[in-house]
Amino acid sequence: MSAPDLELPDGVWILLYHHVGEESDWVKGQGVTTPFDRFVSHLDFLSERFPMVSLDQAVNILQQQPVRGVHVALTFDDAFRSFGRTAYPELRRRRIPAALFVCTDFAATGEPGWRNRLAYLCNTGRGADVCESLRAAFSPDFPGLTDLRPETVLKWTKNHFRKTEIESAVGNVFERVYGNLTVPLYMSWSDLDEIRQDSLIEIGNHTQSHLMLVSADPEDEQAEIHGAQRKLEQKTGRTIRYFAYPYGGPNHYSDRTRQTIRDMNLIGLSAHGGFNRALDPSDLKRVTITQQDIPELIQKLRT
Repeated sequence: MSAPDLELPDGVWILLYHHVGEESDWVKGQGVTTPFDRFVSHLDFLSERFPMVSLDQAVNILQQQPVRGVHVALTFDDAFRSFGRTAYPELRRRRIPAALFVCTDFAATGEPGWRNRLAYLCNTGRGADVCESLRAAFSPDFPGLTDLRPETVLKWTKNHFRKTEIESAVGNVFERVYGNLTVPLYMSWSDLDEIRQDSLIEIGNHTQSHLMLVSADPEDEQAEIHGAQRKLEQKTGRTIRYFAYPYGGPNHYSDRTRQTIRDMNLIGLSAHGGFNRALDPSDLKRVTITQQDIPELIQKLRT
């Protein structure tokens, strides 16, 4: 199938991946996993049909109006350890550029965050314990979930903005059940050493702790964004030019956040679908990709 046969309009498609590899109990239910063989099939299909461009190239293309042709850029949020182990070697072998968005708190330890611990509890049969703890913290606001599938509980916590109480409730249950159990889930600063030396990979700001910015106080929002910016530039020796909004939906950040990104001369990337015909410096649109096969990938690009 040739590019014209796909019936895609001229523009820049920016694809968003997270974890590439096997879906462990730490991430199952979060909708972030792309199996490695599926990822390779995506690379084969896309690189045979479209120019694969960096974010810098994408911005330059969008500044030249009208945009001619279909261009594809790849991004990866959260800096899962699997990026360095599976995705990056494949990108490097093919010389396909990409951008990696890093949460600096995750890089400090490489260990699972509270949402990963929540997923682990739900995936190992302890969802009821989590819900009981959440009920105690949020009563009478807690909906009394009877569907304890990880994706259901995770969706509720994602859409509820009282992060401190949720994190505390999850942490208490996890410590009681599993103690200090942990795994290396995210890339640490030492893991990022090789990446930062390779100009093929852009490194971007994804806040300190993946905070839902729309719910944050102005001071906390500034600390999350500016703190991560300083730490990333200190650790990588690079000028950080791009910012990916955590969660990335239209209700997950505010006009205030967008203004902060503009004031910092950063280019912001969302994650609620769509492609780019022109440059909006505070909202480059991205399409989230997970386990789609090629027909499903084509359909997602068309919509």
